[in-house]
Amino acid sequence: LKRGYNVYPSLSEAIKKEKETIDYAFTIQVIEHVKNPVEFLEQIKKLIKPDGRVLVSTPNRNDILMTMLKDKFYKFFYRTQHRWYFNESSLTKCAKIAGFSVNKVSFIHRYGMANALYWLRDGVPKGKQPMEGVDDMQDAFWRASLEKNKQSDNLYIELVLPPKH
Repeated sequence: LKRGYNVYPSLSEAIKKEKETIDYAFTIQVIEHVKNPVEFLEQIKKLIKPDGRVLVSTPNRNDILMTMLKDKFYKFFYRTQHRWYFNESSLTKCAKIAGFSVNKVSFIHRYGMANALYWLRDGVPKGKQPMEGVDDMQDAFWRASLEKNKQSDNLYIELVLPPKH
C-alpha cells in the first residue's frame, strides 16, 4: 500500500474493485491450499487480459523423496494445510478446465543433495544445512538431474489466457 499498489484480501474483492485487467499474475505456493483449484484459476482468469499470463508454483507430487522415502516422507509431505497435491499432469488439467493454455512447465529444486541424505539418515529435513563431503558441484548435478527428470520439490507452470475471438 505504501508503494501505491492495490491490495485485496481475496480474489473476489479484487474482481469487484479492479477496473483494469492485468498482464501477469503470480500465485506462489497457494493453489495447494484452496478449496477448489479450478475455481481459483477461473477467478484469476477474470483479472487477466487476453494473452495475459499466470505463473503458478506448488510442491511437486513427484518429488524424488516421495520415491526414495515413502514411509518417512509421506507424513511430512501430506500435511494437513495442503488440500491438494499436484504433478505436471494434474495441474495442467486444472488449468485447461479453467480455460488457460499451458505455455511452459518448469521444475525447480530448492534443496541440495545433503537434504536428501539427511532424510535418508535421520528421517527429517535439514533444509539447506551443509553436509561434510557434499560440495557445490554435487549439489548442482543433483538439482539439474531432478529438474530434468521432473522429480524436483517444486513445479512451476506458466499459463496463458487465449485471446478472445
